[in-house]
Amino acid sequence: MNDRTKIKHRIFYRFSVSLASPLSIAGGSNSKTDHDILITEDGTPFITGSSITGAVYNFLDTIGTEQQLLKTIFGMSQGENSRMSRIYISDILFENAKVSVRDGIRLDANKTTVKNAKYDYQIVETGASGKLFIEFVLYDNDSVTAENVEELMSKIVAGINSGIVRFGYKKQRGMGVLKIADQYDFKRFDYDNINAEDYLRFLDNGDYDPPCTIKKDVSIHTDSFLLILKLKQKGGISIRTYSAEPDAPDFAHITSGDKPIIPGSSWNGAIRTRAIDILGNSLQADESIISELKAIWGEIGEKEFRLSQIEVSESIIEPSNPDAGFVNITRNKINRFDQSTVDRALYSESSYFGGETKLEITIKNISQNGWVAGLILLTLADLSNGILAVGGQTAVGRGIFSGEIDLSDPKNADYISALYNKLKGEKEYV
Repeated sequence: MNDRTKIKHRIFYRFSVSLASPLSIAGGSNSKTDHDILITEDGTPFITGSSITGAVYNFLDTIGTEQQLLKTIFGMSQGENSRMSRIYISDILFENAKVSVRDGIRLDANKTTVKNAKYDYQIVETGASGKLFIEFVLYDNDSVTAENVEELMSKIVAGINSGIVRFGYKKQRGMGVLKIADQYDFKRFDYDNINAEDYLRFLDNGDYDPPCTIKKDVSIHTDSFLLILKLKQKGGISIRTYSAEPDAPDFAHITSGDKPIIPGSSWNGAIRTRAIDILGNSLQADESIISELKAIWGEIGEKEFRLSQIEVSESIIEPSNPDAGFVNITRNKINRFDQSTVDRALYSESSYFGGETKLEITIKNISQNGWVAGLILLTLADLSNGILAVGGQTAVGRGIFSGEIDLSDPKNADYISALYNKLKGEKEYV
């Protein structure tokens, strides 16, 4: 191992992190739900260091980080030329973690439930906090410098805080987003003039230097397009969670950290279904284009899995007026065959009214998927005009929003043009 002849630098980082959205990392167990989270022996949820390392490596590779730098930092397995990794990333153990259960159900392309496809899964709610430790060990014949490490760490922090780097289950649907605090701890030891007492004291007590402030102006280029749409409720919204408590409503609109939310999966299901409808029925697209859209959106087949290139974030609903809040309503159950009320079949629901929210959609590989962005813009126009509803109880006015989306904006117009070029068979992308 003559590539590790002598240590040159040992560099330590300690970050305070919190969950900016729910997290669900499976531990391989299904004793409590169909998809139990990963926990320690004392029940503490955590993200493994290997998961963080994989996500960070993939991010750095995606944004075009120099390959030799990646091979040196993360190591490589190439026979006699193999190199040990120069980076060590800890697990993140979450304190003050609230674990809850969400329901899911698979839908087909027509927004029809698939028979026997209901499931549930555990999540760690937004707000749980923990520590992330990262250590670099550089050797005297490494081409990597301490300055390279600092630049690399700035990009990693920016990638995590921007939500580009996500972790766990349903990360394409808004989960697994971390937030790194503005200040972090740092310590660097240069072995040419290392003080053994300082080093031992650091190992015993974590005696870091005074806190550092993260860089906010780090530029990250990704081949993606972020769409942000502000929306206001026009009525209530009801995405159901159920309760067995005797005094609670039979079902209530879903919350996270006591705040009403719209899960990314709910947005995604409604938008995807409407986009396919517009493409196939309104725009009369060929079946090959519809199949291409489904592949870009991600599919799970018996033998194939395609990761979606469309990321839809989870939205928090904030009150837009003093009267906003949950409203409990008691209703009659309706017979679906003759639309009559079912005798003695009352049920109660709690829906949220008077809120506003923000929908964020990221389209990846935008240089090739500009036409998909154009299609999503048309779909969001329907959402903004109350034509497309989200969630349950849409037949009685739930899930309707108003918003403003400018399709004539030059960038948006370019994506609309890319869509029509696609339909005409012209290979012209934005």
